[in-house]
Amino acid sequence: MIITIDGTPGSGKNSIGEKLEKVLGYKFYSMGDLMRHMATRKGITLVDLNRQRDKGPTIDKDVDDYQRELGKEEDNFVITGRTSYHFIPHALKVFLKADYNVAASRIWPDLQKNERNEGNFHTEKDLENGLKKRNEGDRKRYLKYYKLDVNDSANYDFALNTSNLDKKQVYDLVLEFVKKAGKVRVR
Repeated sequence: MIITIDGTPGSGKNSIGEKLEKVLGYKFYSMGDLMRHMATRKGITLVDLNRQRDKGPTIDKDVDDYQRELGKEEDNFVITGRTSYHFIPHALKVFLKADYNVAASRIWPDLQKNERNEGNFHTEKDLENGLKKRNEGDRKRYLKYYKLDVNDSANYDFALNTSNLDKKQVYDLVLEFVKKAGKVRVR
């Protein structure tokens, strides 16, 4: 089984994906991490890379082709991204979202420890505004390139607002859905 976890920044996609990886014994792929590594290799921030993405589909196409090929060549993995559900249509599709202020409060501590290459934000409020801009830019870009509304929960098998939930609650709800949806073995 392939499980895609799509959603808004700071909604818990990677945290939940990493936990599912361990419990199910699946591989885990993060398109957000892939984009951060791309930015770091180019010597820029994720914000700068997203500005480049706004100028044309080349970067998105590379990431999307990568996802499409994974879906054809592999099985039993969890992948997080904004368009994973679309490029791996036979997957079990999960959507997580979080209010921007909550997302910023979740990401801010990692930024302070330099654990994420998000951009140069001076306050949590700056980060919140940056996340909102990023999400709106992603949505516009995917509507333009693919006619996809990545924020439309109707595109997914399971949608959850994580704003008022802790990681364990989100994980428990997602795992419960995954167990019901497919025959998976939990380690």
